[in-house]
Amino acid sequence: MGVWSSAPALPVPHLHDTLFRAIFQDPAEAADLARGLVPPSVSDELAWEALTPLSGALLDAQLRARVTDLRFEAPWRRGGHAQLTLLFEHQSRPDPDMPWRVHQYVQRVWEDHRARAPRAPLPLVLPIVVFHGPRRWRAPRSLSALIDAPEAAKRRLGRYVPELQLFLEDLNARSEADLPGRDGGRLALMLLRRSHDPDLWPIISGQLDLLAALKRRRGDTPALAVLKYVYERSDRSPEPTLLAEVREILNPPAQEDLMRYGERLRMEGRLEGRLEGRQEATLESLQRALLSVVRVRFGTPPDWVEAKIKAADAETLHAWITLAAAAQNLDAVFSPA
Repeated sequence: MGVWSSAPALPVPHLHDTLFRAIFQDPAEAADLARGLVPPSVSDELAWEALTPLSGALLDAQLRARVTDLRFEAPWRRGGHAQLTLLFEHQSRPDPDMPWRVHQYVQRVWEDHRARAPRAPLPLVLPIVVFHGPRRWRAPRSLSALIDAPEAAKRRLGRYVPELQLFLEDLNARSEADLPGRDGGRLALMLLRRSHDPDLWPIISGQLDLLAALKRRRGDTPALAVLKYVYERSDRSPEPTLLAEVREILNPPAQEDLMRYGERLRMEGRLEGRLEGRQEATLESLQRALLSVVRVRFGTPPDWVEAKIKAADAETLHAWITLAAAAQNLDAVFSPA
């Protein structure tokens, strides 16, 4: 699945990236997401209301393939600045090397800072890792966990062991009611948390107030980004009544954009036909698997065998694959007693 354009469809991770960037490039949403993860005594010292975006990607190629980054600068209330980075982990499984990669990222931030201001103190870097896989994060959360030494030795060495703890926002570890954010951020996290579900329209139906608040605060563009993501990640169109409610939230040009978007998906069979397409893809893979077994066991199959394979359902194909692995001839597979 991908975002519709004249170019080829984007891979699924880029769909998540597009939504994450559209919503959390807003400093207010970034602040709401990060504030709850930073210790309160530190959070109180930062002027979150003055958070400002920073440009320039500093990720290495390997980390960039796995995460999306958004960088901000937050002033300390008593002078100076800290850097806040949102690192969105968009893979389905946690990266076991994430603490090491984040450590490298912090080093890059400091190198970039020193290149621009050689005598200036290093900024504090607060990397926030946001993860939305189908299961909880079970990978290491600290740099010391990757170091090959007995745990007792690491404890005794204490501060002499290099350390970095991840500020981790694992969306699966929270209930929906406990997700951070104000309007678009909260709605986006709900969608990302449930992004592996086949239908996300019920979330929109239950959160129209958040969608409307996002549109009022930031305009049509981020609201459209949310709705296009839901179109892409759902196996059906919205109900007509829900679509009418959604359109009422948008201004007329955005309403037309959304209708064209949905219509293009329908014309290409990307909605109601998508689930059927997945089933067809499964049938095709089973057909190919069975034909491979038949060719290895019995040679090139006759036309009547290929015709039966193409007409069979998934359950029958599974049964025939099992039979073909041990049968003495084709009749024992396709005409069993």
